[in-house]
Amino acid sequence: MPEPDGDDGGGVAAVRDMAHPPHPLLVQLQAEVDAKCRRCGQCCRKSKPVSVRDREVWLIARFLRTPSAKVRKLFFGRGKDRQIVMKDPCPFLMEKGCMIYEVRPRSCRDFPFLSDVSQASFARTGTVILTEYCPASQEVVAKLRQRLKAEIGRDVPEMRSAVVATSVEEELAAIEASQRDRE
Repeated sequence: MPEPDGDDGGGVAAVRDMAHPPHPLLVQLQAEVDAKCRRCGQCCRKSKPVSVRDREVWLIARFLRTPSAKVRKLFFGRGKDRQIVMKDPCPFLMEKGCMIYEVRPRSCRDFPFLSDVSQASFARTGTVILTEYCPASQEVVAKLRQRLKAEIGRDVPEMRSAVVATSVEEELAAIEASQRDRE
């Protein structure tokens, strides 16, 4: 199975490769979420759409020992802007977890704080996007609030910079609303 030449994933997924490295706070939050992840599968059930790149489809096909064209047809489609997206519900989520965990797409590995949407929001508005369906991210942000309280010596208001969202569409709408509020 030849490796693909280009990346036809397009759209938002290409933004991070051209941008600066992620903000250290987001990297720290992501590492903490990764360590506390309960493997509940909520991100797999509720994050929509999961965009992937051509190379990721190829890696998944190789991992499954199945022709890339067959994997693309069975598990992927085209989303807005013709980007490659995983079919919904996630076809790789099994009762015991992700059947392609070792080669899962970057958008899955980067959820929630290093996703392209989260990084764009933080870079533009300083807003940390907090998804209500991820128990680990909720716990991490609650601990961040406690650390801030300890450092400044007084109670920290509710994390107004944390936007609760349940889908990519809501995350994007929240970013736009936050930008309008700041103007």
